[in-house]
Amino acid sequence: MQIEPRVELPTDLRSPSRRRLRRSLHWLALGLVLGLAQCEFHSTDCNDAAFCNPAWLSIAYAGSLVGVGSDLDTCRTYRQDLPATIVSSGQFTVNGCKFLGGVEYGAGRYVAVGSDQLGDGPTTQCVILNSPNGYDWSPVDCGPTAGSGLSPVAYGSGTFVASSTGNLAAVLRVSTDDGVTWQARAAGTTQGIENFLFHNGVFYAASKDGVYASTDPVNVAFATTGSGTEQYEQMAVGADGRIVAIGNSGATPIVKVLQNGVWTTGSGIFANATGGELPGGVIFDGTRFIAIGSKSSGSGADCFADFSYDGLTWNGGYTMHPACAQSTLNWQQISLVQLGLETIVTGFIFNTTATVSELRTISVESGQWSHKFDPNTLIVGDLMPAR
Repeated sequence: MQIEPRVELPTDLRSPSRRRLRRSLHWLALGLVLGLAQCEFHSTDCNDAAFCNPAWLSIAYAGSLVGVGSDLDTCRTYRQDLPATIVSSGQFTVNGCKFLGGVEYGAGRYVAVGSDQLGDGPTTQCVILNSPNGYDWSPVDCGPTAGSGLSPVAYGSGTFVASSTGNLAAVLRVSTDDGVTWQARAAGTTQGIENFLFHNGVFYAASKDGVYASTDPVNVAFATTGSGTEQYEQMAVGADGRIVAIGNSGATPIVKVLQNGVWTTGSGIFANATGGELPGGVIFDGTRFIAIGSKSSGSGADCFADFSYDGLTWNGGYTMHPACAQSTLNWQQISLVQLGLETIVTGFIFNTTATVSELRTISVESGQWSHKFDPNTLIVGDLMPAR
């Protein structure tokens, strides 16, 4: 029997704690390099100290985004694998597809939903795309009917749910086979659905006449949860399971919180807004709820932000970036996503054409945001972290 000579490893490599330290230093060094590159490539105004600090960037950056939207003529899908220019990964004309408004992941598939028109109306037809990886997309039959254009989509308990939005009665589509085949179902609302949220076995729907819920949208229509009849735009769930719904009552911003089965009205959301800004999106970043919105009409529309640690008491809000408040621009917020430590907002400037506008922050309390215009004529309807 031959005995192999024993090879002594250096002490620092034998110690697990030291090996971890060396690996940490390695990744930190790599992160610093990437951080510098990200700051250089992404921001057109790298004056925001938090965003432009490469050490913070290396910690904050956490992966890729999958997006959907339009080029004002056809449907588009997008990828963002570094915080730089949003790249179109596909163009789709199937069924006259003009706009994709929502994307969701479940059962190992991405599902994108949209319509054959840019706006919502009684003649829009639904469009649904299915992808195994966020790059390669295939159309599936959504059972197009008049007024069936789709925007919000969610997944839970083996079921995809998508709906029309706007001021018409919701048209619901459901799938229980990984988004391959879809059936029409009754939504139960008198208005279109703006956002879905799945939590603890329940689908919640933010509608323009209240918040609705269903434990089984395949077989049971959505019913009101007692949240009121205000116009709700979006919902988010916190670490303790509370659900925050934001919207407006006419021209007044509102927020409602569902906790232990009871809805409570919050206070102070967008209280510092002076230009008629209304909340349009909300997320939970792991620590706080963040609401984003803009003016409902008019030129120079602000991108406005507010935050709350419990969803009930809000800070009051502030304008996110000077570029949003320029009187010559009409900035409209459209998508809100959390990627690692970064809060990312996309919108568009629309004069004669649309231009993607993106803002990022890792410090919502400080109000420090980086801003970038994308020269492409694109509208990003929805973004989500790549899975």
